[in-house]
Amino acid sequence: PWKTNELPVPLNFADKLIRKAGDHGIASTVSMARKGNGLESAMGWAWLVVHDRTESDAWRFDSSSRDKGSDWVPALKMLWDSAEKILLKNQKDARGDYIVAMEKLAEISGAGKLSKP
Repeated sequence: PWKTNELPVPLNFADKLIRKAGDHGIASTVSMARKGNGLESAMGWAWLVVHDRTESDAWRFDSSSRDKGSDWVPALKMLWDSAEKILLKNQKDARGDYIVAMEKLAEISGAGKLSKP
């Protein structure tokens, strides 16, 4: 619901991962998730955890990014589940769930209050 440039770090990175996964599949996002810096690195770790892609990647992330990202996993999972309904199953009624999940991720990640979508 938000335009890409309207979301603060690291939510903008989560949004990019979701959009790319919707267009090209989860596999296309793995290298992108590995390349983030700072809070994007933590979001990248959370993304890999949500999609069970961490087996050989832990060494790529510092412990702080893994710790933060691990805390964000439940909210990011909620966000992905609602995005999947919208992007892959065309369930427009999941938009409200997506907004709630993004707001939860904003709160838990410290990104602050979001603008209205």
